[in-house]
Amino acid sequence: MDDVVLIDWGTSSFRAVIINEAGEIGARSASDAGIMNVPKGNFLAYLTETLEALDVAHNPPPILMSGMIGSTLGWCEAPYLTGQQSLDDFAKNLFVLNDRHLDIRIVPGVAAPSLGLPEHIDVMRGEETQFFGSLILRQSSETSRDVASLICIPGTHAKWIVEMQGTIDSFATFMTGELFSVLSRYSVVSGVLAEEQSNSHLSPAFFEGLDMALQPMGVMHHAFLLRAGTVTGGFETSTNRDRLSGICIGSEIASMRPYIEASGHPVTLIASGVMRVAYEQAFTYFKVPYKTIDAEAATIAGQLALHNSRS
Repeated sequence: MDDVVLIDWGTSSFRAVIINEAGEIGARSASDAGIMNVPKGNFLAYLTETLEALDVAHNPPPILMSGMIGSTLGWCEAPYLTGQQSLDDFAKNLFVLNDRHLDIRIVPGVAAPSLGLPEHIDVMRGEETQFFGSLILRQSSETSRDVASLICIPGTHAKWIVEMQGTIDSFATFMTGELFSVLSRYSVVSGVLAEEQSNSHLSPAFFEGLDMALQPMGVMHHAFLLRAGTVTGGFETSTNRDRLSGICIGSEIASMRPYIEASGHPVTLIASGVMRVAYEQAFTYFKVPYKTIDAEAATIAGQLALHNSRS
């Protein structure tokens, strides 16, 4: 295998790694230069800077990109594939970005029936690569094929994917991260939240939020109770951020409980950092069996497999 540059280019973040001929990770580059943060949408200029930083600009290896860079908001739209297609199907349909000097291919997104409303179509970009990567990593670490049929990928738009014989059958998107961001920055609730902390410790208020999420009335009611509870002395601003996180994540998991119970398998959680901590704690609290795969490891494994299988 020749060297390859693997790029995960999302809405708000950018990560590039070089994989050498031996399959080992070499130089890296990471920043907050997601597609919405690149000045004037000049993706070629930022990519050129990255290749220089990785010291491969003089003789660039093949480049494979996944994520929102292939959306209508990104560099060039890579058409959606439908569900129930294998890794080889995706590898055969990598979108070739026309450039005289660079060999660039972009992973397609997926358009498939919504898990909850199958008469409607849901879409994803980036998570499909983590999905295939998680299958590869699970096969290498487990001796049986007793694989989980539900995969959870937290984020701005969290995905719950139903696996069907190594393909994406259907999935559900939850705007969990975006809802938390909007409520904590722009809503009346923002006034009763303390400043965001840099540590990943979850206070008991997070679990109070999980409990609230299990009660009737829904997240739009529970979120307002943070303001009502604070002005009447029941809640403290110092813990409300964790409480709100528990409400949002708990509501997502509560919505998926019937599917979790019906699957009969542990949920495969693809996450890292604070999101990994929060979802692991929530799954444990709700007694949901799960197995965790590191998000970056899943992305790299999926990207590398797609590159190696490309036509």
